[in-house]
Amino acid sequence: MDKFDVYQNSPIISKYIKTAGFRKCHGSLIVHRSQVDREISDPNIPTYRQIINESIKNASNYFQEYKKKIKQASRERLSIIQETNSYLCKEEIQQKKIMNNPNLIKDKAHSVLQEMAEAAKIRKKKILANRRTTRQ
Repeated sequence: MDKFDVYQNSPIISKYIKTAGFRKCHGSLIVHRSQVDREISDPNIPTYRQIINESIKNASNYFQEYKKKIKQASRERLSIIQETNSYLCKEEIQQKKIMNNPNLIKDKAHSVLQEMAEAAKIRKKKILANRRTTRQ
């Protein structure tokens, strides 16, 4: 026989005793536990123990897979950071070269302005062409 403290340690036993009709008692209530042995009608049906063991195994596998994904994501993030830093260093070196050479700055500015002017001419031609087609 096992002793259960009905109102503190075991909520399942407490609920069973309350639904069985026992009133609140002071102290402990002595409960006799018994086990019913039955033959399994279909051996292909898993038992609760097998289901629980399978669930624990699946949870462990999922956790291992999760840890692998975390490591992979960390490696990818580190790779991206390294690539970005490398690109930024190259850009900084290129900017320093340009800033140290005033003639190169002038040539770059001139070429950018020419590209902008050409783009503006193309846009203007497109706008005029659209107006002609909408008037007709």
